[in-house]
Amino acid sequence: MRVLGIDVGRRRVGLAISDPSGTLARPLLTLTVTSAGDAVQRVVNEVTRLSGEEDGLGAIVVGAPARL
Repeated sequence: MRVLGIDVGRRRVGLAISDPSGTLARPLLTLTVTSAGDAVQRVVNEVTRLSGEEDGLGAIVVGAPARL
C-alpha cells in the first residue's frame, strides 16, 4: 500500500505519493488554490482516484505548517 502526503498552503496544495513499499516518495501533483472549497474537492477527487488503483492507499499524511 502507498502513502499520500499532502502539504497544505495558502496558494498551493502539494501532493506526493510513495512507492508500494513505502520507502520512496515522489511529487504527484500541485494544486493551485482558487477557493478553500475548490481545493478540498480537488484533493478528495485525487484521494478517491488513488484509492481505486491497484496499489491503493494505506495512509494519508497531512503536513501541519508552522507559519503561513
